Amino acid sequence: MRKRLRFLNTADARIASLLLLNGWANIPLLHAIHWRIINRLYTTETLSAILATGLNDNETAFFLKNCVLAENTLMTRLMMIKTS
Repeated sequence: MRKRLRFLNTADARIASLLLLNGWANIPLLHAIHWRIINRLYTTETLSAILATGLNDNETAFFLKNCVLAENTLMTRLMMIKTS
């Protein structure tokens, strides 16, 4: 569980990676590496701009909002474990 704590605030990078890859073949192959790279290279403001652009599409917006909710639920659970 402690290994997962280092990825606690990476929801923006993960979702931006899904937006940038944008293909059923690219996501399983590259997503695990891609989001870690963009998390190191770009700031939260840059990733937020990518997310804002991606949320203009209705179909993508629905998918991404569900991803964000899932990530936030996981982060809350990990924070409760970390503090106890």
